[in-house]
Amino acid sequence: MAPVGLPAANAEGFRIYRGRPYVDVVDVGIVQVAKDADSGLFRARLSSESKPSGPALLRDPDSGRWHRLDEFEPITFPLSDSRLAPFRTPLAFNHIDPDSDGLHRFDGKLYASIDNHAYQVLHDPDASTPLATVMRIVRSDDPIASDSANVYVATRPPAFRQPTRNRSPKV
Repeated sequence: MAPVGLPAANAEGFRIYRGRPYVDVVDVGIVQVAKDADSGLFRARLSSESKPSGPALLRDPDSGRWHRLDEFEPITFPLSDSRLAPFRTPLAFNHIDPDSDGLHRFDGKLYASIDNHAYQVLHDPDASTPLATVMRIVRSDDPIASDSANVYVATRPPAFRQPTRNRSPKV
């Protein structure tokens, strides 16, 4: 149980009391948290613990409340063949195994193979988390696709799709 008289949550959703962070967890209440060094996420913890052992938590930016990671619903949707068609490249990787990250590399660019079609992708560091790397599907002829480091930079509204990566080697 959190101490009585906690201050209001700050912009990041933390209530700081005597140098210790507390958060409002949906359907639980206020709990003390600490950052997990392995995952980079915040976990619930007991005040007696040096390493947090509680569930990993994520903050809902809309409500400001924290949720257990396993309760978060993905904010993605399946991409249909017709939605992906404008992003296809003429390359074919269907007989080549992807690298360990599930991507193909060709001519300095990164490609995802989805249903035997190749799509150029860029890493989006702003949308990525310690647990999920976000890759954006981009049109190869879009100027944003020419980044030599294969990093997506949101400078203007580009034509892109956001795939999600599951545990299988394909995106």
